[in-house]
Amino acid sequence: NTVGEGVEAWEEYLDAKENQMLVMEEEESGDHLVVPHEHRWSADYRRRTYARLKAAERHVTGKWGETVPTTMLTLTAPHKDASGDYRAFTSVLSDLKEGWNKARDVIARETEGVETEYLAVYEPHATGYPHLHVLVFGVARPSLGEKVAEYWVDRYVEGASREAQDVTVKRGRSLQLESPAAYLMKYLSKSLAREGSEGATDRQSLPSIAGYRGFSAMMWATGKRTYSMSEGLSEAVAESAPESEGAEGTWKYIGTVSGVEAGLYTGEEAERLGKYLAGSANQRTPPRQGRDAHNGRVDGPGPARDPGQY
Repeated sequence: NTVGEGVEAWEEYLDAKENQMLVMEEEESGDHLVVPHEHRWSADYRRRTYARLKAAERHVTGKWGETVPTTMLTLTAPHKDASGDYRAFTSVLSDLKEGWNKARDVIARETEGVETEYLAVYEPHATGYPHLHVLVFGVARPSLGEKVAEYWVDRYVEGASREAQDVTVKRGRSLQLESPAAYLMKYLSKSLAREGSEGATDRQSLPSIAGYRGFSAMMWATGKRTYSMSEGLSEAVAESAPESEGAEGTWKYIGTVSGVEAGLYTGEEAERLGKYLAGSANQRTPPRQGRDAHNGRVDGPGPARDPGQY
């Protein structure tokens, strides 16, 4: 399939998910829980991502102080092969993934005895191909970039295939970050929905930058995450997440619906929702919540999300 076909399929996916809700049923009581179908191109996802980055920021500033010693690396892979033809998106992504795996080994070796954390973010080039920004917290050492590039070329690039396979690492920059979350959002904003005006669709909230749609379509098609964290940072972010007031019981997914408010439906309301979901001729208008509504707040399992979305 061409990139154009991929973009078309991705945009159809966004249209299909607009205002879509997932419905779950409690097996014993028959209560229904309606939750938003959140995906990485929704405005809600952007807000949740920023909250995660702020949690990461609190962790690193708590460990290293208000000004965090940081080394930034940028990994890129060639978009064309030795004959000048554009390479497959998946090939470039695979090179970056392998290059970053090796880079982590080098960083661990070069910073042995020094505690570090990292956060890596994929960003689209104007062509739609990805490159990878990495922030290594806990050490401000520009030579790390040189070591990573040296290691990659010496051990993983062979002869004539070098031009087609080389992953280059821009010279590492030494930073003293006072707001890592804001710094990272500068890059993530190129792959997340903008804060749109009230009533804007997810598609209307998408960034209008060159290469964005091709990049997003390919990341969607391959199921690749847009950003990743070190294990320690991921654990710290998870621990800082607010505890949900989970609805008790055993819940199972029973379908999707549009035009219905999020929340818990019980009794007759749950029965009406079940009929509407089943397409019953007796239920011609979407049911509305009564006194069991929670002002748009959903208790229970929480927003359903696409796999591999970040």
